[in-house]
Amino acid sequence: MLIQLPNVLEGLIDGLMNFCVIFNEFMEVLFPLLKYGLIIILFGVGYLTIRMYRGINKGSKHMETDMNGEKKPLKNRLREPHMILGILYLALGFGILLGWATQVFIIVLDPIPDAFIFRFINFSGWIPAEELGRIQNPSLAIYPYEITIYYGVSFFSFLGFTSLILGMRFMILYANKSHTTSLKMFITGLIDCVFMGFTTFMPLFL
Repeated sequence: MLIQLPNVLEGLIDGLMNFCVIFNEFMEVLFPLLKYGLIIILFGVGYLTIRMYRGINKGSKHMETDMNGEKKPLKNRLREPHMILGILYLALGFGILLGWATQVFIIVLDPIPDAFIFRFINFSGWIPAEELGRIQNPSLAIYPYEITIYYGVSFFSFLGFTSLILGMRFMILYANKSHTTSLKMFITGLIDCVFMGFTTFMPLFL
């Protein structure tokens, strides 16, 4: 008995929609975990950076003394690059935890031309602006696949942002050394953010 093609297509479409619904539910659980995972990473990076400065790691105790061997004043120690960078990452972690840093990032980074993925999706111009807007803003979405596309782009946007800030940290710490890994991490994160968007994932953190 031959299976009618319309029935097969209808079954495939229904199955795809069901997959999108399950995927969306999974991402709703995943993104809060990614948020707190990023916060833990930022706290860890900030703490280790300050710890490195304070000389707890072997061979770095000279950083707390000046050229004459005298202990540096606290005001001068706070200006050291390691200390400044560590405090910034700790503050960023608290900011994302409380939400204010995420809002600042959205305001500051939103004007930057990015999220070229959405332009590539509609390179032919066949997708109406209204439908494309529903993909970029899940609160306007009608169909499950529109939210699925947004979650997928947001996930890679998150990975790019994380690579960007971690690569920046290592580039600053190893500015006087050849450290190509940190440079690759930074450039990869930058390209990812330009393509997927610097702030695409951030509304999911609020």
